[in-house]
Amino acid sequence: AAPLLSGELACAEVPHLTISNLVMPMWLHGEPEQAARLHKRGYDMCRENRDFLAELAEHVDYRLVAGDVEGALEIAERHLDWVQETRSARRKWRWAATLGELFAAIATQRETIAVRMPRELGPVGEGPYRVTELSAWFERQADEYAAAFDARNLNDSVTVRTQELRQRLRDAQLSM
Repeated sequence: AAPLLSGELACAEVPHLTISNLVMPMWLHGEPEQAARLHKRGYDMCRENRDFLAELAEHVDYRLVAGDVEGALEIAERHLDWVQETRSARRKWRWAATLGELFAAIATQRETIAVRMPRELGPVGEGPYRVTELSAWFERQADEYAAAFDARNLNDSVTVRTQELRQRLRDAQLSM
């Protein structure tokens, strides 16, 4: 990734994907300053393009584990209605997995939340919603997408990835 990070190599999409996918590993490997720089750079690159919805989930994850739950919620709310516009099950799965964990973290701080939920996302309207119910709803959505991928692929790799993502986010939050 070094040539992409330094600007030596350029491309229309690969830097967006690469930088966004490096944020969490940098954070988890004890490089918070580099993670913060990559988060800002990667989020700025992705924030206007609906094709990067899965990468935007990486930025929500980062804010969440960095202890900025409100910042994570802000990013999530800004891009929430993109979920109903995408036809990509992978993007919907990745977003649902992240939101399940985000709302689980918020549930440790408050019982209800007023957030605008698009029609595609089941619970619709402004709320307020019980945060634990939102977390459970998104977890079920992520599990359903994972099961569909696994059935198609005749393996359990997406279910395993979902569980690993959840565990990684929970462990990172506990270590703060």
